[in-house]
Amino acid sequence: MIKMVNYWLWVEKEGGIDEEMIPGETWHWFGCDYDTEEGDLILIYRTLPYKHIQYLVRATSDSQLESKYLPDEIYKCDFEVLYDFGENSLKIDVMRNNNKLSDWYPLKVSFVKMKFPIEEDYWEILKEILLEKNPDSQNEW
Repeated sequence: MIKMVNYWLWVEKEGGIDEEMIPGETWHWFGCDYDTEEGDLILIYRTLPYKHIQYLVRATSDSQLESKYLPDEIYKCDFEVLYDFGENSLKIDVMRNNNKLSDWYPLKVSFVKMKFPIEEDYWEILKEILLEKNPDSQNEW
C-alpha cells in the first residue's frame, strides 16, 4: 500500500527557533497537527521580523501527544531539515501579490495559527515559486 504524503505549513512565532537550522539536522516541533505522519513534507513560515517561508522539512516521526502539557493537547513531531531557502526565502509580500495564492487560507489570515494543512494545489504553487528561486532544492521535494 502506498502511503500518501501530507503537506503542512508550520508557523514559527517570534522568539521560536533562534538559531539557524542546517539541512540534515533533526529537530522537534511542538505544535504539529495530530494527523502529521512520518514522511510528511512541511514548509516553515517565520513571523516577525522575517515574514517568510524559510525551510522545507520532512517529518521523521508520527505526531505524539506530549503528556507534560495536559490537559492541553500539544502534539510533538521530529523532523529533518531538507532545505534552507536562505536569501531566497518566500516573503509574505510576494505571496500576497501572487494571484494563484489569493484564496489560500493561511495567507488570508496572516498565518495566525501554529499549523495549517496545505492542499496539494497550493503546495504545487508554493513549490513552483520556491523552485524558481531555489533550483538547487529540486531533489528535496
